[in-house]
Amino acid sequence: MEQPNLTKTKKSLLSGIRKAIKTSLFLFFFGLLISFLTSVKAPVDAAVGNPPTLGLPYATGTTGVSMGVSGLHAGNFSAVPGYSYVLNGYSSVTNASLDIGFVGQSSTSVHAVALANGTVLIGYGNSCNMVLIDYGDAGNGYHLWGEYIHMGSIPSTLTTGSSVTAGQTLGTPTTNYVCGESGTSNFVHTHFAFLYGSGTTGTYQDMTSTVLCGHTVLSNSSAPNHGGTIDNLQSLTSAFTIPSCPSNPVISISNMNVTHEFMTDTAASVSYTVNNTGGSTFGVQALNVIFTSPNGSSFAGVAQNVSNLPVNSSVNFSETLPNFAHECGTCYAGTYTAQAEYLDGSGNWRLFTVSGNSTTFIVDGTVVMTNGVNTPSGGVMTDTSVSFSYTIENKDSSTFGYNALKLVFMTPSGRQFDSPVQNVSNLATGAYQTYSQNIPNFANWCTDCYAGTYAATAEYLDPWGTWHNIVGPGNPVNFSVWGTVVTDPNGVITPSGGVMTDTSVNFSFNIENKDSSTFGYNALKLVFTTPSGRQFDSPVQNVSNLATGAYQLYSQNIPNFANWCTDCYAGTYTAQAMYLDPWGTWHNIVGPGNLVSFSVWGTVVMDPNGLIVPSSISRGGNATTSFNIENKDSSTFGYNALRVEFVGPNGATFEAPTQNVSNLPTGSFQSYSQSITNFGSGCSVSTCTSGTYTATAEFLDPWGTWHTIIGPGNPVTITVN
Repeated sequence: MEQPNLTKTKKSLLSGIRKAIKTSLFLFFFGLLISFLTSVKAPVDAAVGNPPTLGLPYATGTTGVSMGVSGLHAGNFSAVPGYSYVLNGYSSVTNASLDIGFVGQSSTSVHAVALANGTVLIGYGNSCNMVLIDYGDAGNGYHLWGEYIHMGSIPSTLTTGSSVTAGQTLGTPTTNYVCGESGTSNFVHTHFAFLYGSGTTGTYQDMTSTVLCGHTVLSNSSAPNHGGTIDNLQSLTSAFTIPSCPSNPVISISNMNVTHEFMTDTAASVSYTVNNTGGSTFGVQALNVIFTSPNGSSFAGVAQNVSNLPVNSSVNFSETLPNFAHECGTCYAGTYTAQAEYLDGSGNWRLFTVSGNSTTFIVDGTVVMTNGVNTPSGGVMTDTSVSFSYTIENKDSSTFGYNALKLVFMTPSGRQFDSPVQNVSNLATGAYQTYSQNIPNFANWCTDCYAGTYAATAEYLDPWGTWHNIVGPGNPVNFSVWGTVVTDPNGVITPSGGVMTDTSVNFSFNIENKDSSTFGYNALKLVFTTPSGRQFDSPVQNVSNLATGAYQLYSQNIPNFANWCTDCYAGTYTAQAMYLDPWGTWHNIVGPGNLVSFSVWGTVVMDPNGLIVPSSISRGGNATTSFNIENKDSSTFGYNALRVEFVGPNGATFEAPTQNVSNLPTGSFQSYSQSITNFGSGCSVSTCTSGTYTATAEFLDPWGTWHTIIGPGNPVTITVN
């Protein structure tokens, strides 16, 4: 069983079904509930919706009353005959108990009294001289219990099951410790605590911020055992006189209103006003509305945070649910009830039960989808014949009046257009209606429809001329639309073995017009994407209209890839085939092999001997490493340095000495040769451990970035001992 959350403010809810409200919580009460601001707070009288106050443990006018220096303290009591307790870390709950009594006195004739109306759980005749009272419903199946311990002179009439009223005598305060209590008392006092209880088990609560007789118990960390104070009554050492407790606030609800006769998928508005016309401040944290459907299911609206409501003041609640059907889940036509509720100080939601707190309203529109919208499997060719269908059911208890059905399509660009409208007539209770339409040529019918993912939403037309989304699974639904031209099975053809950045390369692809009519387009091209994400275009090839079933070949030679693409380095590139429509927009061509990846080789390459390095090196040992590169460009290659980098276990890296170089003319070679002294010295981790290492030859470009040199024999694997 979940205990009440004492501090949590109810989160705003836009959807979800709230648990069925147990009306018995509001019809059967012991009289008074609690109200806690953080732990135990001001009670709520759920019978009338107005919160009374807890009193103090002595009669009004009693003088010389004090908490003393240890009034608010940790627990020192756990034994209760016939009852078990979830101690809730009781000995460590710093403010679990409160002592209020008469400092300097060892006895008194003053009687301790009940804080509020309740029912006795344990009373006269128990061996622990204690009284346990149920003060009423605390929410979520728990009750508030008040526990008074080491009492004297408990009246014989105070027996289990008997009723008590606020201010009724419970016994006399004492200094006697019994039933497992520890410590000593230096003044006569009433020791009491609060628990959340269910059955015979309770959980102790921190008493800080408890409201007693309209005054709040405050912790004071500078006092021994956090002694505490009662605001506006006493300081740590001063005594006070028990005041008259304030009367309950007088709460009413006015102007309760819900938009009447709305459709299940339209906006619904609800509003009301809470008035406090007398007594005392009404402790409230938030307001909301509970909607109850004709079949008895309930759900909450969106909470609105408010603050405590002083006497002779009002607060307005107003909210709009943008789509009533989506908010409530499965809402059908009929008469609904809206009831006002509030979040009390203890974090529990309670219905107002005063006059005017509820109203009824009509909800229309109850047809729902059965299996969702059916779209063509495998997608839609823009110029082919396609069919769409769906089935709806009338869930109403009466005939559903509507005039037409349709689908609304949304393109990838966000443009909307409608399917053909199917006229219908009234739908009897429990009856089904199928919408089914064939579209002979999707491209000609929707106008400027290109490839991509589309959405289809089923709608109906009400008798007043407004279209509504149909509620239910599978609505809306997404489907694919294929382009009017596609690549042939070979896709984009790139040079085998990759591309040297400065050599002549060829790219090509072939497209077919799958339309039943001539396809109008103006040009073809490829878009390349570099490893860094930069994009650039191939040369554009102008074309003209393509007849049905005809093919068009795109083929372009690029004489010098490096000079043409600018700053193109080695790595994996992608090529995407595209066409230009008559309105000046480029589109990806649909079909196999588009897009494709290909390799671009660096501008300098290793000679056939590759990277020369010993196959085995000892940590701390010496070695020589070398390699030779050639500039394959048609122009001078600009670079600044060469090196060899070793990467070993756990990411350890070690670099051979760097060799500075200058520009390398076309066709020239550059040799790198460096001696390694004390291998592993200056390793990137604390120690370059033994194991398998990868040695890679690299060059430094003019912009400060190191690149792997392309070619045979680089990188190589070695063993470090």
